Amino acid sequence: LFHKTDYYGCDLKARQNLSMYTYIPAGENVEDTRENYPEVPNIEEFAAVSYKPADESEHRDNIDKIKQWWADYKREAML
Repeated sequence: LFHKTDYYGCDLKARQNLSMYTYIPAGENVEDTRENYPEVPNIEEFAAVSYKPADESEHRDNIDKIKQWWADYKREAML
């Protein structure tokens, strides 16, 4: 979910065709979200991922790849 959960209002109250995991922004209350949207399975908080690249070049390459992947994912999710 790309917005705070109150953005969606009652749109997520009904059963969704979500078969894997739904992630909410870090800092949102997962338990409240699960209670408000009981038909949405596997709600988890999107937390930071820790990884140490071998050098600065690898770091830049990884950041570029992640930015492109995230942009593609958001574009597909919004369709």
